[in-house]
Amino acid sequence: MLFRSRSKAEADWFNDRVDPKLHTGSVKLFDDRNRQMAQKIDGYLATGQTHFIVVGAGHLVGETGLLKLLARKYRVTQE
Repeated sequence: MLFRSRSKAEADWFNDRVDPKLHTGSVKLFDDRNRQMAQKIDGYLATGQTHFIVVGAGHLVGETGLLKLLARKYRVTQE
């Protein structure tokens, strides 16, 4: 599984600016949705076909981001 990004620094910049007061909303907005999206993406990958999947940058980063969730089962590399 490949993903493109300008840099890890940009992802870190985004994470550093998330207001802790927004954490409750971000759990629903990101964490819960990330788990659901990871399951859906896993289903696509299991077909063996090629798929083009687009998600917002906020869903890629962090400990509960799609990249970490999918890395539990797949080898995730940056191109």
